Amino acid sequence: MRKHLAFIGVLSLFVTILPLSAYAEEESVIPAEYHTPEEIKEFIDTHPVSYETTYDVMPSYHSPYEPGKLSDETLQSALNMLNTIRYIAGLSYDVTLNEVYTEQVQAGTMLDAAVGTLTHTPSKPDDMSDELYELAYSGTSSSNLAWGYGSLPEAIRHGWLEDGDSFNIDRVGHRRWLLNPTMKATGFGKTASFTGIYAFDGCFQSTDQVSVWPAQNTPLDFFGSVYPWTYSTGTEETGDVEVILKRDNTDEEWRFNKDASDGYFNINNDGYGLTGCVIFRPNDISYNAGDTFQVSIKNLQDGDVSYTVHFFDLSQVGKEPIQDDYMGWQEEDGKSYWYEEGKRQGIKTDPKCFWFEGTLRGREIYDPESDGWYWLDVNANGAKAINKEVFMPYIYQDEAEHLNDEAWINSVAILSKRTTPNVIDLSQQVRIAILNHDTFNAGKWVRYNAEGKMIKGWYTVEGSDIDIYPDQAGNTYYYDDQTGLMAKGYVSIDGKVHHFDEVTGVMQW
Repeated sequence: MRKHLAFIGVLSLFVTILPLSAYAEEESVIPAEYHTPEEIKEFIDTHPVSYETTYDVMPSYHSPYEPGKLSDETLQSALNMLNTIRYIAGLSYDVTLNEVYTEQVQAGTMLDAAVGTLTHTPSKPDDMSDELYELAYSGTSSSNLAWGYGSLPEAIRHGWLEDGDSFNIDRVGHRRWLLNPTMKATGFGKTASFTGIYAFDGCFQSTDQVSVWPAQNTPLDFFGSVYPWTYSTGTEETGDVEVILKRDNTDEEWRFNKDASDGYFNINNDGYGLTGCVIFRPNDISYNAGDTFQVSIKNLQDGDVSYTVHFFDLSQVGKEPIQDDYMGWQEEDGKSYWYEEGKRQGIKTDPKCFWFEGTLRGREIYDPESDGWYWLDVNANGAKAINKEVFMPYIYQDEAEHLNDEAWINSVAILSKRTTPNVIDLSQQVRIAILNHDTFNAGKWVRYNAEGKMIKGWYTVEGSDIDIYPDQAGNTYYYDDQTGLMAKGYVSIDGKVHHFDEVTGVMQW
């Protein structure tokens, strides 16, 4: 099933709190527990997360209203994701579920769904009881909220933890609530596409800990180029703070202060978890497994601080490192991944990933050893797709920003081939399609078999393939023997004209 998510929204809230004590010594490391990559992987493996949402009682956001009740399995998955993030950050990782919090947040997501708006202060529907409204309002006004995520773990990991969009980056409030050192309990809610997590537990308690992300050892799965870096002290900080970020393996350096910065920089003293949050994000950066950064923050109220951040690939923990010149497949956790120059391909930071209507789809690669073309699914962290139909756009993600520039479209950038080298140049088709905003003709439908190899020639859905494509049983298709392009309309094959459905590609005669 193909699903397009057009918008994701998140809301956070803050409270006014007394300054919290903070710990920092001259040129000290951060006051948080240190966990090795091996320990982090073990914690993740022993705290499994399911992205499926199930209910014991289904919510209803139309009259008669019903807040609903998430299943224990769904609640535990959300809690495991929260505690995993806190474990990585070196904070307490024994946050528990509170039934009252969960009841409030679940009712709150139902109320937001009922009014159709993501808000901490929803109005009361005329046909909702005062008692239910008060319960739901207590949830919306004390929680991180989000819209557009398929599950709570997804909202936690890719929404509230990220907080790098233009609306949230100035405070990164959701993340700071997740990483509040004094949080002991929480609750979760989900109704339709509205999600929530109770945020206020422990918000008035003092602590000697700081809140830092990324942490000293951080899996790449939990960070990316749009994520801001944050260091929250618990003490109101002044505008004199300066940050120096240096990548050890490339000697790149970024500097941040109130006067000039190599990227985004801000200090936020609002009461989102810990106050005194230093926020910075380098321009035009990507992160790779093995990257090590030195962070130096100067002129904090309690003294300068420095620490090291190491990024690692969870799938490679405990394995021999992949050599820098390696190209080929690697089997990891039952899936196949393609590496070039020692780096995994088909992930979000891969500039050769194809782009389609605002989302990254994946990347096509050629394996000379098997003489086959394969699809790397960006939504599966670059894993090889098997038994899958794919719409393959011809637009690389680093070209997407130019799609309204006619001069650029007519330049050399779109002249590059988007299929098997030396076979066919689709540049003119792509150029015309883009100029006409016809994205579906700026790509092709292809299919991959059980080994992940692109199918070429005749293909009939029969035998065991019926279990994979039950609604296509008995259908026959033709895929170009050079490009893999699904045939549609009237096509001459080996001197004989065949007719294929113009939309589905099913052979008619």
